[in-house]
Amino acid sequence: MPTVLVSKWSDYSYTLLLERKKSRLELLSDFLTQEAVKISTTSNLCLVDARSNKYKNYDNNINSRSHSVLVLNDKCQYCRISRHDLTKCTQFKKALRKDRWRYIKRNNLCYKCLSSSHKRETCPAPACDKDGCGGAHHRLLHYPVPTGRGTNNVTADQVNVCPPASETVTHINVNNQQVLLKVVPVKIRGPNGVINTTALLDDGSTVSLITADLANRAGLSGPRDTLRMCGAWNNSVNLCNTTVVTFDIFSVNSHENNDVYTVKARTINNLDLPIQDLSTANYNLFKNLRKIKNKLYVKKLKPEILLEQDNYHLLIPLQTSLGNKNEPVATRTPLG
Repeated sequence: MPTVLVSKWSDYSYTLLLERKKSRLELLSDFLTQEAVKISTTSNLCLVDARSNKYKNYDNNINSRSHSVLVLNDKCQYCRISRHDLTKCTQFKKALRKDRWRYIKRNNLCYKCLSSSHKRETCPAPACDKDGCGGAHHRLLHYPVPTGRGTNNVTADQVNVCPPASETVTHINVNNQQVLLKVVPVKIRGPNGVINTTALLDDGSTVSLITADLANRAGLSGPRDTLRMCGAWNNSVNLCNTTVVTFDIFSVNSHENNDVYTVKARTINNLDLPIQDLSTANYNLFKNLRKIKNKLYVKKLKPEILLEQDNYHLLIPLQTSLGNKNEPVATRTPLG
C-alpha cells in the first residue's frame, strides 16, 4: 500500500476491524474502492476549474480518456474481455462446476442471481429449473441428480446442500496419525434456556444443520421444509423432512449479552458427526501449542451443530497458531 494511504487506512479500518462484521480483505477492498472514487471524481473537477477557456478542447479529451478507463474497468470480472453479465460469460459457462462455485463464494455473490452480494433468501431470482431441481441456486451451479433414485418430486422450496467440489475429511487414522476437525464448545439459547454443546466448523457445504434432539432440548421450533442432501464422495441423494430453526449461539467463555450471534439452521434426525478426541493431542510436544494450552480443550467432543457457508462469519479464522509441517494447527474463531 502506498505510504500516503497508510494513515487513511488506519483511520478507516480501526473501528470496523473491532466490530468484526467484515474480514480485513473485504474492508481493504471497500477502502481502496472508496479512495479510487474520490480521486477519479475530484481530479476531473480540478482540471476543469484550473484551465482557461483556450484549453477546453484539451479538457474534453482528458475527460473522454478518463471515461474510457472507467468503461474498461466495467468489464466482466471473470473473463475481463468485454462488458456482459456473469450469466452470459462464455468462459464462466465453460469452467468446471467446482470452479464456478469457488468463484461465486470467493467474491461473495448471490447463489441465485450471480450478480449481487445480497442474501439468497431475499433474492427475487427464480430457483434452479434444471432437471426439475428447484434448489436455491442458479442453473449454472446445478449438480446433476442421478436417475433412478426417485427425486422427481423435488419442489421449489427444497434446499440443495450439495458441496461445491469440497471434500471434508471426517476421520483418518493411518500409521497412528489422527486428523482432528475444527470443533469448539459453544452455548446456544432457546425458549428452554441456555444449553452447552459442541459445534463443528466446516465450509464444505451451504446449509447449517443441528440435531433434532438438541433443537427439542432447547425448545426450538419453526417452519417445516424438505432437505435434499448430496454426498461428497458419490452421487447419492437423500431427502429428509426438516425444521428451519433460529437460535442464539456464543462462546462458552463469553457472557450471554456479549458476542452473541443469531444462527439459522435446519434440524436433522440422524446427524451423526464423528467424536473428536482432543485428549489424543499432546500439546506439550509442540511449541506453538504450549503457549496456548490453557485455552485449548483436552476432552472428547461430540458435535451436535454443523456450521456451514450460510454462517461463514462464524468460520473466519481470527488468529492461527502454526507449527512445523505435519504438526497440529490451532485456530481462534468468533466462537472460540
